Amino acid sequence: GLAALESQRRQGLRRRLVGLVGAGRRPFRAGYAVEAEAALATGAEPGSQVGAGSQAEPGIAGTGAAGGLPEGLPTLTSGNFSPVLGCGIGMAFLPAHVRYGSRARVVARGGPVPATVTKLPFLPKSATVSDGSLRA
Repeated sequence: GLAALESQRRQGLRRRLVGLVGAGRRPFRAGYAVEAEAALATGAEPGSQVGAGSQAEPGIAGTGAAGGLPEGLPTLTSGNFSPVLGCGIGMAFLPAHVRYGSRARVVARGGPVPATVTKLPFLPKSATVSDGSLRA
């Protein structure tokens, strides 16, 4: 209740919901693991990964191991192919210190897919008209 919310306010965010835009046409799916590059987010050593050593939060969507992946690695909560953007998109709860614009990899079937961490929504509402088509 209220005590939990006040505690969260004092401690600050540990994770937040972000968008991921893939570099290719491969669609993202819920449950795919996400490896965010810590070097861009925190100044850590290049090649180190955000979330790989953290513990999973049981009962919260978007965390935990899936399909034999390392414990605590964040996973996509949802994903699909975006015909408007022409690439795979997805959402995941990543550590709060991961910055928008930083690089990530989504571990999909067939290998990792490069992605970019983005702010939601993927497109502003002003980008579409009432029939759903894009404005020029």
